[in-house]
Amino acid sequence: MRDDAGLVRDLDVLECQRQSLPDTFEIFHSVAWHSLDHGVDRHGKIDIVVLSPSGNILLPEVKADDVMLRDREGLKLYGGREHDVGRQLRVQFAAMVHRLKQAQLNASVGNCLVLPNYRVGDPRLQGQLPLSARDMQNQ
Repeated sequence: MRDDAGLVRDLDVLECQRQSLPDTFEIFHSVAWHSLDHGVDRHGKIDIVVLSPSGNILLPEVKADDVMLRDREGLKLYGGREHDVGRQLRVQFAAMVHRLKQAQLNASVGNCLVLPNYRVGDPRLQGQLPLSARDMQNQ
């Protein structure tokens, strides 16, 4: 298991969801995924998977550290290189949808970006997605 700020914030968000959702929801942390894309082996991890009693799925992606906003894209530095957060969310979403289709499971899948350390400057945006640090404090 990871031992870093990302893990701590993942667990904070997980606990917030656990306290906010009815007991009939299932919440999974750090779910590995794997797929083949045009013969290329792809794998990764989904921070949190929320499964509703009706089988609908939400994939919240938690980014604890700074996310840069440039040209309407969210970018995060990993090892000195910029990575497109939106692309990461799209890839995770596609992998989940693909695996569900392979298993012949019909579920609605959604995803969102959770920025627990980010403070939204415009008060009109409070409570909107993505979730911000202020939203986390109000839970």
